[in-house]
Amino acid sequence: MPYLYKKLTFIATTLFVFFVTQLQATILTNASVSVADITAGATTTYTITFDVQTQLDASGLVADQFLILTTADGPNFDNSVLQSLSGGTLTGSITLNNQTQTTITVTSGVATNGQTTTFVLSGVVNPGSAGIGPNYTIRTADFSDLSNIIIDEAIFSGSTYIPSNFPAVSTPITDKIIIQEGGTQVVASDLNSNFVDGDGDALTFTVDAGNDVNIAIASITGNQLTVVPIGSGVTNITIRGSDLPSGTGEGEVTATFQVTVIGEFSNASVTPSVLDSGATTTYSLTFSPASTITNNQVLILNNSAAGGADYSSATLGSVSGSTLNISINSQTATGINFNINSGTANSSQTVSIQINGVTNPGIAGIGPEYIIRLFDLGLSRDVDQMTLIGTNFTAVGIPTIVSPIANQLLDQVDGASIVVADLNTVFNDGDGDNLTFTVETGNDTNIATATINDKQLIVTPVGPGITTLMIKASDLPSGTGEGEIIDSFFVQVIGALENASITPGTFRTSASTTYSIEFSPASTITGGQLVFITTNDITGPDFSSTNLGFFNGGSLTVNGIFTQSSQRIVFKINSGTADSSQLVNILLDGVINPSIDGQAPNYKISIYEASVSLIDEIEFPGNIYLTMNDIFMDGFEDIIVMMQALAKLNISVIPSSSDNTNKPIFDSQLQSYRFKNEYLPMLNSDGKMYSLSEVILWHESILIHQSPNDDWNNNGESNINEVNPFGIEDYQSKSQSF
Repeated sequence: MPYLYKKLTFIATTLFVFFVTQLQATILTNASVSVADITAGATTTYTITFDVQTQLDASGLVADQFLILTTADGPNFDNSVLQSLSGGTLTGSITLNNQTQTTITVTSGVATNGQTTTFVLSGVVNPGSAGIGPNYTIRTADFSDLSNIIIDEAIFSGSTYIPSNFPAVSTPITDKIIIQEGGTQVVASDLNSNFVDGDGDALTFTVDAGNDVNIAIASITGNQLTVVPIGSGVTNITIRGSDLPSGTGEGEVTATFQVTVIGEFSNASVTPSVLDSGATTTYSLTFSPASTITNNQVLILNNSAAGGADYSSATLGSVSGSTLNISINSQTATGINFNINSGTANSSQTVSIQINGVTNPGIAGIGPEYIIRLFDLGLSRDVDQMTLIGTNFTAVGIPTIVSPIANQLLDQVDGASIVVADLNTVFNDGDGDNLTFTVETGNDTNIATATINDKQLIVTPVGPGITTLMIKASDLPSGTGEGEIIDSFFVQVIGALENASITPGTFRTSASTTYSIEFSPASTITGGQLVFITTNDITGPDFSSTNLGFFNGGSLTVNGIFTQSSQRIVFKINSGTADSSQLVNILLDGVINPSIDGQAPNYKISIYEASVSLIDEIEFPGNIYLTMNDIFMDGFEDIIVMMQALAKLNISVIPSSSDNTNKPIFDSQLQSYRFKNEYLPMLNSDGKMYSLSEVILWHESILIHQSPNDDWNNNGESNINEVNPFGIEDYQSKSQSF
């Protein structure tokens, strides 16, 4: 009898496999196969999971039904053993194994629809070749009535197998959708859970170049992968895992995932015309999109929770600031949707939409937050999003906030700023009482101070940081007033970097040279922050081929240049700190000077948080560059050739005397004249020859002297003609002969 049962089971299973393509299957959900050891050829344990979604029985999966796992030319199930079967009260046993299939008969119990079912097989042999194996198929079947077989199944990708000594991606990094407003997101807390090495070598992880840094920036600290959303769009990010640095490693592998950034509206506000609770009024929705708004999109304004404004009877008023033609698509008590019928609005435009007939909440106080969304029907997702603070609704007669004071970003360098010209535009009194305004205490005066002068609110930035300022409006002093109200807003102060300078090794146009950069931060610099050095125009120095000589300051460390272009070079602080009392020194090599004479555009040095919010900055004039018409500017690269050329002008450079060891000596017409310390001799105090660039810098300096105060003879007397006895023009004409 047992033999006959097995034989019938085999025949039934075979018939099932034969007829499976003829039947309409219900898709089993959340199906997966997890392999304990993904090394090619290994004997290991497979864990198979799915959610019951069967049509076999109203009760779900029950006794005398079958679970079948199939994969062609993949793992070998010949000698596999059922370790466990879980899901509801199911029990079962293996009734058939071969190279491509294992069949489990449910002997008792039930797993209802929606319940997760798991069975674990040991003794499965992985394929002998590395790479992605063939697809898996999981099926459930009932052969109690062969004329009416009902099948449920799921087909999904096979497992990835690795050579025994090679790194591989064990778990792909899933694609991410990140809201720009939410800031930095941890994508993988430990990349070792996404990568594996066949023979246990330690792996190192890097971010490959190539993703669009205008959309997102990825970085790895330790083994943690984070992504900073920058702007709206989609980009791919590739992570490389390598065992080569271990000294015994064999290679590297990459994992690529997609990051979709939902942009952040700017200049956004929702402003009711009347703040009285229960009043029906006009709402002004104002914003600038992060993405261009076009047709086939929907603009949505929602309350984040119940108890907010009621839009169910609202009508569309005016639309300004763009070419958009919109109409109301749908509306409820909690939200309103607008169709974009035609036209566009880009990120540089501020759009204002008037919504008439909105009813304020019936209860005074701060209502729920507003959520603005731009939904793209073609992409089936939001492209822009923003959450705004709720409106503070008031009872009739007491002062109200009609136009909240916007959060302020102030630069310490700019000094005091008139934040509000007339506080009566911020506050209103329901029954017309006169209002008085005061600055409430409690903010950090080391960051900013505020004063009110004839209803003008003036904020003075003091030092870097963020603080909250509170302005109170009261109608009580009028004698008939009902109360007072406070509007608060954030003030972020961008600190002013000190001791900032950028000094090229030579000021000669088109030269490739070193640049020395110095500054002291206003705020403490810490790991994860970014240091930007930019020039405001393409006519400035070119950083695109620059290399880092050193980066010193406090205990700061950097891993080379983070990113660079012709007008910008960026460093990411790897670890350490530098406080406001410490000088940061950076040496760059291979910067190309501008090709045009004169003053280059301004420099800007900026410090950003990892979330790319500005904290410190300074802007200062660019360097002055000159084209030199002397022998050194005609391509001579040999120090001997230069010395011979100088000899033809009866000019020589000799070691300094012992009492003036740091001053070079200029000999012309049998007389000696000393120059300032920065004019370098050919030979230093140790008798060693100076570099070509140092000698060029010195002789360039001779040609560009314009003030007799810059030169003096042995007696300390100024005499430009003795320094250049045959005159500037004659000197230059003689230099052309070399």
